[in-house]
Amino acid sequence: MDGGQAAAGAGERTPNQNGTGSPNGSPPPKRRCIVEDRHQEVLSPEEWRRILYEPLEPEKKDIRLLKVHPKQSPKDALEASMYTMPLKHASFAAISYVWGDSRRQKMMILNGHAVFVGHSVYTALRHTGYKVTDLLIWIDALCINQSDKEERSEQVSLMGEIYGKAEPVWLWTGGYTKDTETLVNLMNRLAFMQDPSESDFDFDSRDGRKLVGLGSTEWLSLAAVLRNPFWHRVWILQEIIMAAARRQAIVLFGRFWVQYDTLAKLVRALVKAAVFLVQSGPGKLHSEVLDVMVNGIVFHRHMGILGAFESGTCDSIDALDFNTILNATDPRDRVYGLMGLIRSLRIRPDYNKTISQVYQDTTVATLEQAASLNGLIRCGANNNVGSGLPSWAFNWENKIKPHGLSKILEAQSKLYNACAGHAADFSACGSSLSVRGCKLMDVDGFVQYHSEYFLNHPLANLALVRRWMLGRVRETTRVQDHEFSEAFKRAILLDETISERYNTEVRIGPTTRLEDIKPLLDVEHFFDLIDRTAAGRTPDADDERDTLTCINNFVSHLRNAKLSMGPGGECCVLHPDVEEGDGIFVIAGCSVPLALRPVRGTTGQYQLVGPAYVHGAMDGEAVVRSAKRVSTGDPDAYDDAFEEIILL
Repeated sequence: MDGGQAAAGAGERTPNQNGTGSPNGSPPPKRRCIVEDRHQEVLSPEEWRRILYEPLEPEKKDIRLLKVHPKQSPKDALEASMYTMPLKHASFAAISYVWGDSRRQKMMILNGHAVFVGHSVYTALRHTGYKVTDLLIWIDALCINQSDKEERSEQVSLMGEIYGKAEPVWLWTGGYTKDTETLVNLMNRLAFMQDPSESDFDFDSRDGRKLVGLGSTEWLSLAAVLRNPFWHRVWILQEIIMAAARRQAIVLFGRFWVQYDTLAKLVRALVKAAVFLVQSGPGKLHSEVLDVMVNGIVFHRHMGILGAFESGTCDSIDALDFNTILNATDPRDRVYGLMGLIRSLRIRPDYNKTISQVYQDTTVATLEQAASLNGLIRCGANNNVGSGLPSWAFNWENKIKPHGLSKILEAQSKLYNACAGHAADFSACGSSLSVRGCKLMDVDGFVQYHSEYFLNHPLANLALVRRWMLGRVRETTRVQDHEFSEAFKRAILLDETISERYNTEVRIGPTTRLEDIKPLLDVEHFFDLIDRTAAGRTPDADDERDTLTCINNFVSHLRNAKLSMGPGGECCVLHPDVEEGDGIFVIAGCSVPLALRPVRGTTGQYQLVGPAYVHGAMDGEAVVRSAKRVSTGDPDAYDDAFEEIILL
């Protein structure tokens, strides 16, 4: 269907035909009801699955499809027949929907048997079946034997192909409501709906600027549409992208329908309008507009991953991370729900595995795909408390955002080379991960950049930390004050931001670039400015105020971080979870040092705590210094100092 047809569909309005549903609670095993004037027993789910489901042949990639029978009158029961055929020979439409409350049941006729199915399945079939009477339909709740784990695993592995072949894919969001009516009326008022495929409609266009004038009721309704659970489910992401990449995704609100890319264009403009209004200052629309902005951003991320998928640059970690903010009934689906998009990730769905096994396997597969251990920068024992996961595994159930230090070091990991170019060398066995590494130092004391004080007095806090560390340097090392000050400055700015070997596109924070921090290169000016500001003497010059703003942006990663000093006066920025007695290690294949905690009663076994920045070790200097000479007679020959380390 083209954009013109979508615009025509936008004018169609019908009453909500969802029906009343059945009372909550599972139906009894058998029930007598009247269907087309015939008394007929309603089969329990166990019975109808046993009777209706013949085994599929995985080698043929068999799938089941439904044929919805035409209704003679609105009162006729929903009736369908089920067929089995190889995927490669099938022509069909697919339905994407939210399962909803499994206790809500509706009766339909399937292959001549009266059966109870989920309310969401029933309404989705009821509203879409009439649209595709000449096509077969794939819908997972009925076309997969959900009680057979082996079949379920096999069919889930085909989901990418299924949604990549279906024409069209109906995105069933639910019935027509007052909120969706507001959306329909808005789309009909916008000129771009007359030919959305040819328009460059955006918030900055004359048509788009109309969105600023929307009233409170309209913003509330639009927020409700974007809060729809449909847009926030794990499986929906893959289904939308596989269909939208071929322009086969059709969004349904009851009987009203619109092309997905047309709706996405409007949502992007709505988010921009919401940002514009929020930045304009608090007003009577503030909360409603903010709600649209927050929920619209989730919708907007769909489009970002779609663009990456179409360009072949869909990053497995980025896509899997997005799944942490989406909802899934089965936590394993946070991984399995994206396998169709990340085909290079060698994971086969297996619902016989535990959640922990699935997440561990996926972590290993992701590290293998990247041929790097930089993914460990985001991990840590405290991230996985109560999950049953080892400290080195990614936890996609954890909705807590990583600490700022972890996010920055991972994002900028390509700028560091702490492991001196040594390739990743690792293997997994059960819940342990064997890696190779060498210890830089033990953590012996630190000062924490506390969040409450940091928020109110960031630069004063920085000045106090510097004075504490400078005192320790004078007491325990022969490092000169100016050498320490330079190292301290580079440590809190994570060094790469002020190194002239990197280009001006290097960023920490949303706007700061190398060219913005030229004033920071002078260490005396840097600390003089901080000390004066900490003492309450606010700079008057514009360039100094700009420099202070720049410093504030850069040190935001220090909130709650711990600053420590190595035995040689090395300045270290540590993850907040690091404690005294932990060790700082360089790991082969990881460009950033990691803090590891020894496991009591063991030798060579550790828990991963988090990343660390160690000034003077980020370019492999420590690896070269600790290299063991090889007795070959060649003065330039050496062996690395790496030893086996077991992460638990």
